[in-house]
Amino acid sequence: MTLLELVLSMVMITIIFAAILPEFSAISHNWDSKQGSAEALQNGRVLMDHISRNLSRAKRITSVSASTVTNGYIQFVDYNDFNDRYDVAASDKYVEYGVVGSLSDLAGPVNSFKFTCYDANITLLSSVTDTNLIRLLKVDATIDNSASNGQDKAFTTWVYLRTGANASPTISITQPTDGNSSFTAPASITINTTVSDIDGTVSKVYFYQGATLLGTDTISPYNYTWSSVAAGSYSLTAKATDNDGAVTTSNTVNITVKSSANLRAQYEAADTSNSTQGIKPFFKIFNDGATTIALTDITFRYWFTSEATGSDVFACDSTQLGAGTVTGAFAGTGTHRYLQVGFTASANLPTWDGGTGTANTLPAGTNTDQIQTRITDSSWSWYNQTNDYSFDATKTAFANWTKVTVYYKSALVWGTEPP
Repeated sequence: MTLLELVLSMVMITIIFAAILPEFSAISHNWDSKQGSAEALQNGRVLMDHISRNLSRAKRITSVSASTVTNGYIQFVDYNDFNDRYDVAASDKYVEYGVVGSLSDLAGPVNSFKFTCYDANITLLSSVTDTNLIRLLKVDATIDNSASNGQDKAFTTWVYLRTGANASPTISITQPTDGNSSFTAPASITINTTVSDIDGTVSKVYFYQGATLLGTDTISPYNYTWSSVAAGSYSLTAKATDNDGAVTTSNTVNITVKSSANLRAQYEAADTSNSTQGIKPFFKIFNDGATTIALTDITFRYWFTSEATGSDVFACDSTQLGAGTVTGAFAGTGTHRYLQVGFTASANLPTWDGGTGTANTLPAGTNTDQIQTRITDSSWSWYNQTNDYSFDATKTAFANWTKVTVYYKSALVWGTEPP
């Protein structure tokens, strides 16, 4: 073979390969596309069959994404009373399924996974989001085609809840009313409720004070009596559970139980100057009730603004209750700084002041007699009394004063704290 013949042969071979290689490439791409389509079809069929079988037997839907959410979710109570969930994993875009808190990949990847829900009328005119109303679901999913030139596959399935979604019970506290403060310790408070369940029965009602369970009732009209309630502020709620396990929490009712103690404070400003190195508030605490009160159950507060450069120091200069039986402690900051005065168990009101002579007693109709206190700064800096909440320069003799607050067993029973 001559050189010319060899060159011509190579040219012919090149032309032939140039003509048939695109055909091979097209065949390869077509095969990849078909294989990707087959995988997408299989994934879609598995996903839709799985969803249809599980959701059709759901006892109730507990949460579902809006129909506008591209990669949505649905959570439901299955026929075994497990809380199940379908969701889209952010990491690989696979639809995952399982008991809430333990999901695993099911099918995918997807580029959309959407839920549209309808009520029992099934008019299909508008979707609903209230899980108590859902009876029919439309599930749309688009499965990715693994081939670079393949088309994604869209799937739709409709699921009717054969058991029907469970409507949650309704509950409200009718008594006591919110803001009620007509109770006096030790109080007996009956909590009345109105409860109903449109598609079943109410199994039990739980009664709470804050997060503390007070008690339960399983018989209509679902009431509870809370006994021996101490003075204080309380927040009441009730929870109703129906025969399918749905739970509804009632409105919150805030109440105040007043102390049975009838106490008041009188105050005298022993130092009326605007600036002083020693604030000198004098006090008398009166027991206007009908029973003897333990002095250790009583505290009262003098509110002031501390300008101290060192630290505030308390002293009791004079009291009829006995040396060392009056205590003082400081708390709060800024305009809410206060001196809290209390009594030890040794405090004893003498008989000549109307007391019994027995330690730790303040008989009905008596008072502590004057308690002369003093507030100083450890570095002897000056106080400005004009901005002190409890200070009143006109009180040069003992008089009732509501800006000195009195507490019985830590509950406010006299006066008004600063705003």
